[in-house]
Amino acid sequence: MESKLQETLRQLNQVSPSICLAKWLHTTIHLHSGMTHSCYHNPPHKIELDNLTQNPKSIFWTETKKRHQTQMLLGQKPKDCQFCWTIEAQPQSEHLSDRIIKSSADWAAPSFPILKESHFKADPGPTYLEVSFSRVCQMKCVYCGPHYSTAWQNEIESNGPFATLEHNFESLSPADELKIKNHFFQILPESINRLKVLRITGGEPLLAPEFWKMLEQLEDSKSGLELMINTNLSVPESRIQKLISAIASLKKNGAVGKVKIITSLEAIEAKAEMIRFGLDYNLFLRNFSLLVSSETAFEISITSTVSRLSVRSYGDFLNFFTQFREKGFKNNFILDPSPLKKPDFLNLININQNEKNYLTSQIETYLSCHFGKYTPLEGVKLNALLSVLKSPTQENQSAMERQYIQFLKELESRYRKPYFETFTARGE
Repeated sequence: MESKLQETLRQLNQVSPSICLAKWLHTTIHLHSGMTHSCYHNPPHKIELDNLTQNPKSIFWTETKKRHQTQMLLGQKPKDCQFCWTIEAQPQSEHLSDRIIKSSADWAAPSFPILKESHFKADPGPTYLEVSFSRVCQMKCVYCGPHYSTAWQNEIESNGPFATLEHNFESLSPADELKIKNHFFQILPESINRLKVLRITGGEPLLAPEFWKMLEQLEDSKSGLELMINTNLSVPESRIQKLISAIASLKKNGAVGKVKIITSLEAIEAKAEMIRFGLDYNLFLRNFSLLVSSETAFEISITSTVSRLSVRSYGDFLNFFTQFREKGFKNNFILDPSPLKKPDFLNLININQNEKNYLTSQIETYLSCHFGKYTPLEGVKLNALLSVLKSPTQENQSAMERQYIQFLKELESRYRKPYFETFTARGE
């Protein structure tokens, strides 16, 4: 029998071999920087602020996104979507890209007949809106930067930029930031009824005043949409309790339906704290336990950003995740692995073959030994990682190696932690 993902692929191919419904239905907006993209695999680009008055919906659909839509309808592959094209270039039929996964989602698939009938000129969306209000964040995840974290910005201002990283980021004047935020909250009421999913990210959303303002606005919407909230879970437990109470109120009033809390982790214990500098691992586990044990029903998702730093520890994390889930909790939690794209020297495509083989072995062993203990979608995502690991190196290998070692030494100098010993085979 044809699976849902295979059915979606067949239906999309009837229109174009490169079409992705996320280009019509999914939008991410960073209000603090005036940037947007269709999904997190695409690099962000500027929202045309001058167009907002004449065309209020240009906050969702920029000229760049419209150009990508046209390319896809013609069967062309926008270069910003290279992540999916890399996976789809692999011969294994089970390695389905996020283009297929997103297009088959409940926020996308029901709109496909409407779009197809209108020759993709209808305006049913966005049905999935992701928004960040602020860069305020207390953590310095090593692959992040000042564009999403004020802690990162403070690091650079205090100790200078990293020699191995690009720290250019877009910022708005206070007047333009106020303009785009006011525009967003003005257009929000008429957009909410179309939304299937509202996702709030950051920075750290629980530290942003606009986050709590958004929850207050949702109280009156009665939309029943799915609410998704990102958090690093390294905030005081009182904030998590406040979040749980707010979600309980929203669900009771029918303002939201399904709720998902999204956090991030790809290692355990000391390695987790070194990859996500500023993470309090024990506080993370306490807050995570509060969520999974809560009487208020919601799902928790753990995003794993898999990079070269994961090579020698990701198997341990996968086993920990499975053992923790087997304890049984009131609320379900799932794993959402995704490969890091930037910087290039941390990208799985560009690591040496020995490391590719090592990480491939860890993932394949997990898939084999824990069959039946992970969901079908988790299996698809882990197989997508395997596709990336089997892709040919795209950058100069010796240059990638030099930059990686230099990066680890920079981290050691700044944070006084044994990064070289921990994250290289030579340190074993």
